[in-house]
Amino acid sequence: MTERLNRFLARSGVASRRGADILIASGAVLVNGRRPPPEGMLVDPEQDRVTVEGRAVEGPAGRVWFAVNKPAGVVVTTSDPEGRGTLFDLLAEQADRRLFAVGRLDFDTSGLILVTDDGQLANRLAHPRHQVPKEYLAVVRGTPGEADLARLRAGVDLEDGVTRPAGVELLGSARGVSDVRIVITEGRNRQVRRMFGAVDHEVRRLTRTAFGPIRLGRLKEGGHRRLRPPEVEALRKAAGNAKTVIVAIDGGVASGKSAVGRRVAEALQLTFVDTGLMYRAVALAALDRGLDLGDGAALTALASRLQVRTEGRRVWLDGEEVTDRVYDPAISEVVSGVAKVAGVRLAMVALQRALGRGGVVMAGRDIGTVVFPDADHKFFLTASVAERVRRRASQLAARGEAVDEAKMATEVIERDRIDSQRTVAPLRAAEDARLIDTDSLDLEGVVAEVLRQVGGPAR
Repeated sequence: MTERLNRFLARSGVASRRGADILIASGAVLVNGRRPPPEGMLVDPEQDRVTVEGRAVEGPAGRVWFAVNKPAGVVVTTSDPEGRGTLFDLLAEQADRRLFAVGRLDFDTSGLILVTDDGQLANRLAHPRHQVPKEYLAVVRGTPGEADLARLRAGVDLEDGVTRPAGVELLGSARGVSDVRIVITEGRNRQVRRMFGAVDHEVRRLTRTAFGPIRLGRLKEGGHRRLRPPEVEALRKAAGNAKTVIVAIDGGVASGKSAVGRRVAEALQLTFVDTGLMYRAVALAALDRGLDLGDGAALTALASRLQVRTEGRRVWLDGEEVTDRVYDPAISEVVSGVAKVAGVRLAMVALQRALGRGGVVMAGRDIGTVVFPDADHKFFLTASVAERVRRRASQLAARGEAVDEAKMATEVIERDRIDSQRTVAPLRAAEDARLIDTDSLDLEGVVAEVLRQVGGPAR
């Protein structure tokens, strides 16, 4: 079915229709490799290939899930500086999708790992709060006695705390080693290996045989298969994925949206995503690689390859935590320019939508207008320049950075101007967003007002 090109771009989250018209006229948009007329054209999303600054635009699509049998010696990252094979090399034919691994398996561990483009459900399955069971077959040195098995079942005191109770069964022993089946409901780094080390039975070989309701079965090493719909539904049930509410919180710089969003997500027991951190991560990656920040095509290509994950105030870039680095003043100076590149926003919007499926509280500047225009609840936080400068100064002082309030006021005004006038996803309140003036409210007051309107628990 055909539709206007600007409508397709807007529906795909690239920009508003007006912004899409500007992108089309600028030459940034190609249809089947050719520049469309400035007034636009009709396209068939099923037949035509539309790109923005070199990145393919796809309309909303169904989610995919894969079970992969990871061999030992393969890393669970998108790329490896040491040139080792990666999990995603095993799914090379899916390279056009932005895929996530559900949790991790260390370099030496083999077996079942789930891969999907449904970032929100992936996060829920990996979160220890949901206690999704993971089953392993461990080949360990020696023969664990009843006392050792009892310790493993009750919980082992490790350097990062006592482990939750585990299911442990000794399957057999021969030639100085034993096969032990162990089921845990956490996902700490190298947890199974450390647990057996704590009872003096070193792990010689470790294979994950099940994740929640999904079993490794006869899947060959290095192979993968697509999960059937009933299996995906079983995963949703395992994650307790009943909450599907989406709360969009938008606002300008220092409006308090991130702090409010974190508290609201905590109260509603939902994932919180701070989209500003995602753009900071892209800017950091661009600076690290020495890219020309005026080269939109290069920035688009970079953003399309990156794996960005956030958790509260923390952010990871291709598996490495970069929280401290993204707050560097050098990043603050360039992030706005990086974020306004159409292809970068397209890549991040696709990621944000994947992270938000199934329920999320998401904070940013275009959540209610572009990322989730059909969000269940939309809020737009406002505050005077003076109040926002006060908040921003407090944030910088807490990080030990110098504070110049006069300069800061100028920067806030200029940032508002740039954000509200940019072609792609301009800063504005969604028509159906509820405006909250935060000048006279403290953080608790704003959170309470949002929860009141959402219908969540009182604080």
